[in-house]
Amino acid sequence: MLYQQVRPNTFDKVIGNKAVILGLKGLVAKRPADRPHTFLLHGPSGCGKTTLARIIAKEFGCDDVNTIEINAANCRGIDTIRDISNSADLMPMFGVAKSYILDESHQLTSAAQEALLKIIEDCPLHVYFIFCTTDPSKIILTIRNRCAKYEVVPLRPSELRKVLEDATVRMVQELKLDDPPPAEVIDAIVKASNGCPRQAVMLLEQIQSCTSVEDALESIEYLSTAESVSKEIFEIVQLVASKKSTRWERIAKLYRELKPDPEKVRLSVLGYCKTILLTTADLDEAGRMAEVISIFEKPVYTAGEALLARMLFESTLLD
Repeated sequence: MLYQQVRPNTFDKVIGNKAVILGLKGLVAKRPADRPHTFLLHGPSGCGKTTLARIIAKEFGCDDVNTIEINAANCRGIDTIRDISNSADLMPMFGVAKSYILDESHQLTSAAQEALLKIIEDCPLHVYFIFCTTDPSKIILTIRNRCAKYEVVPLRPSELRKVLEDATVRMVQELKLDDPPPAEVIDAIVKASNGCPRQAVMLLEQIQSCTSVEDALESIEYLSTAESVSKEIFEIVQLVASKKSTRWERIAKLYRELKPDPEKVRLSVLGYCKTILLTTADLDEAGRMAEVISIFEKPVYTAGEALLARMLFESTLLD
């Protein structure tokens, strides 16, 4: 996939999040005994947390063999922590260090987190733990307090355009295209991506076969809407737009069925409402969608489910 091909592998190649990059670069020059060995990277999905985690591991002397990535959404129990505990003390076969990258780390069970705390407290100098999460509030406080924390934020439009420029060069070279996508197509991708470089590059790759600007723009609108709106999100927004007195209970039930990343739900609701706002001829519906958008504009990845629940509830009070 194009996204994997253009993924940066050094701090200097990372676009955006300059303050985070400067802070991490400063740690590389320090001796292992003087730098933190546990990191918490948090922020919206698709903005580069795992990419940064891999670069941190590489800069600290971990080769690919000794960079262990664990998807905590699938391996979230005590057995996973037992495997880490059994291997952490062992010196790396190659390189000078080993790292454990725990993606979606907020999905680790409470028991698993408590067990991991003991390992973190007695962390060997050759070991690094990097937690990547969209919801840091679900990681127990005793772990969070032992981490160097970095917030990875969505990219600005100018930064996203630079990502797309680099990806376009690679795509044109590999596919031997005559011309790169025109500026209006790039602008549409930037607008549809909500600051997410992964989403932007995936959209760029998906519209490569379009034979006209109109087809590309239509595909971008369709793909970005299809990506963000599940049938549950569709029903949630439809319930919000209705005036049924029981709609909050149904919305709460739908949300429990989703079991999602709260920030993804927020972005999905925004994406759906913006699509309706751009296409509806009903002024009343447009006004209601605009009100919902105003409620859901604030990111929830640092506050998690509590803030999203309040937004969903407030959005049902628009009568």
